Amino acid sequence: MVHGQEEEQQGLLSGEQRDNRDSQDHVEGEDYVEGGWGWVVVLASFLCVCVLDGIGYSFGVFLEPLLADLGEGRGVLSMAGSMQVGVYGFSSPVVARIINKYGERRPCMVGAVISAAGLLVASYATGIWTLLLGYSVITGLGFGLMYLPSVVIVSKHFLVRRSLATGIVLCAAGVGTFIMAPLAQLMMEQWGWRGSMRGLAGLCLGCVLCGAAMSPGTVSQETKDGPGVGLTGPTVDRPCLAKVLGSDLANSAALPVFFLLALGDMLATLSLYIPYTHLPSAAMATGVSASHAALLVSAIGVTNTLGRLTAGWMCDQPWSHPIVIITTVISCSVPFLYLFSIVASFWFFLFFSCSFGFLTGMWVSATPGALIHLLGLPLLGPTFALLTAARGCAALGGPPLAGMVVDLLGDRAMALVMAGGVMTLSSLFYAVSAVANKRREDRRSYEEI
Repeated sequence: MVHGQEEEQQGLLSGEQRDNRDSQDHVEGEDYVEGGWGWVVVLASFLCVCVLDGIGYSFGVFLEPLLADLGEGRGVLSMAGSMQVGVYGFSSPVVARIINKYGERRPCMVGAVISAAGLLVASYATGIWTLLLGYSVITGLGFGLMYLPSVVIVSKHFLVRRSLATGIVLCAAGVGTFIMAPLAQLMMEQWGWRGSMRGLAGLCLGCVLCGAAMSPGTVSQETKDGPGVGLTGPTVDRPCLAKVLGSDLANSAALPVFFLLALGDMLATLSLYIPYTHLPSAAMATGVSASHAALLVSAIGVTNTLGRLTAGWMCDQPWSHPIVIITTVISCSVPFLYLFSIVASFWFFLFFSCSFGFLTGMWVSATPGALIHLLGLPLLGPTFALLTAARGCAALGGPPLAGMVVDLLGDRAMALVMAGGVMTLSSLFYAVSAVANKRREDRRSYEEI
């Protein structure tokens, strides 16, 4: 404590680092009891992710009214939804630095206000540029300030049930999709698409209270099994990368495996957002009613929630391996994307939507566990921020490219065929990363012997 006080007096520690040091002292000095206020933080984070991801995944509900009102092409309008996710993804590395300096509470509260303002601006759009400014840029920036704090703060309140608590927060995206898509549709039927966006802005503003509940955690930055798997092995000196990624991540021997994971994750994200935007239109082209088509997105949301809870529980078990779980579920999700393009029955659409939602939910929930297993808890924040930025790149390209394919070929089902091809490529990268990680672990075990 004397050394810590000297550092603090010299101004060498950021606010977040002081919170982490004080939290570690608290855990080491007292009997640790899991839960308590941590569950309130889980609820607050859950609600934030529920609102922001629910709005992002429900853009397909607005697509047809915007086509009729603004008169733009399907590919151009699809850019608004994907660009929103892209902006909050691109902002994640910057948000990670903000969190390190100010903690999680203040960025989340400011982000809630910014996202509400963005949706309000979008509701007055008369052309594509105003829509992109309000819905994509301003709202996306606000969501970026809300998302990363909501995910990272939970790990600082839990030790034994860390993956389960994180999985609960991440499953909010599925709940949000299930709630927000019908809610946005209902508000649109009553007030039009402009009134619907204003109603969503009010929900974002309410997340200010959720951000206020995100108190600093009381758990050390080490995993329950020690410092993190990725930090205990030999390091590799990479001075150039250290200037960009930070020395801890850049010099980790597990960095090549992380890059393979990031590529697989980016491709899976590119594929993931295509069904959320184009599945309702593809289903309606086969004769499915508009209300039933909107229900398909909700079905993906519900089963996505179950998948995230399942993976959260599995990753806390000693026999599980998060990277193997991710590789398996991504590979199993590929056939359903191709099947979407050939079925014509609502019940087949519904079954495939549920299966796809469950499997991709497991992938999303297992990702933080895979990062902790590979690189250790201290690097969860920066590595998850980099993954989120990569996801932003992918989300920016997926739906617009699929929309252009539909405009070019005149077949709405081709968007889903494209999604299947991209997900196939993602599964190959994940398989290579799983093999490379297994060899790395075997080599390190041999060296220890």
